Amino acid sequence: MPRYQLIVRQETFIRLAMEASKRGKSFGKLVNEILDSYAERLEKGEAGDVGPQAVCIVCGAKAKFMGHGKGQQKLYVCPLHKDLLKNMEGYREI
Repeated sequence: MPRYQLIVRQETFIRLAMEASKRGKSFGKLVNEILDSYAERLEKGEAGDVGPQAVCIVCGAKAKFMGHGKGQQKLYVCPLHKDLLKNMEGYREI
């Protein structure tokens, strides 16, 4: 198992240490369970950098594609409106 240093904010450490104590676990075991859960959600596509704002700008349905233009522009669309991304710099599935 790899060993690594983890720097945690004091407030976060206290909250997690208290929760671990309630569950009868060590701090490290609780942190590993949290990280494992997050990694599983990433694999399923349920987690990542796109959060609740990922809705289609046309119909409000859950967005499946993100287009990006010049600068910081981001455009989220559903599969039905994917053709709106054809004039953008690039796009990817989310």
